Formats: sequence, C-alpha cells, structure tokens
Amino acid sequence: MQAFQVGVNGADRKLLLKHAMNFVMACPFGIEVAWLAAEKMKAKVREQALTALQSGEIQMLVGTHAIFSKKSVNFANLALVIRG
Repeated sequence: MQAFQVGVNGADRKLLLKHAMNFVMACPFGIEVAWLAAEKMKAKVREQALTALQSGEIQMLVGTHAIFSKKSVNFANLALVIRG
C-alpha cells in the first residue's frame, strides 16, 4: 500500500525552507520530506526529488509555486495541499 502525500506551498522562500527543516526534525518516523523551489536549485538535486516524489518515496513536498508545475511535478498519491 502506498502512503499518501502532502504538498506544502507558500510565497516566502525563507519561511518555507525553515518549515521544511522543522518537518524533517519533527517527523522521525520514516516520513520523507523534500524541498522544491523554482530558482537556486541544482538540476540534479531537483531531478532526484521529482523522481522520488513520483515513485512515492517522498511523503511531503515543501516549496514555492514550483510544486504546482504541471510539466515536471507528479505526485504519486497526493492527498492534501497546504497553502500559506
């Protein structure tokens, strides 16, 4: 059975990055958290995150408007989107 996924979105990049770090520290039970931004992200890191998201390895994706990109972001089992 595949776990559900959550997308967390907001406009403030610094605040979102802080949220991502907090989620990583608060979720020690095997919940994989990834960060995605439109800019200042290495292509290889971005591709690894997108591949893991599509395969269901990542349960929580935190990021800017980039998480809504229809071209490249494909959730395996999206259940909840939180916008701030």
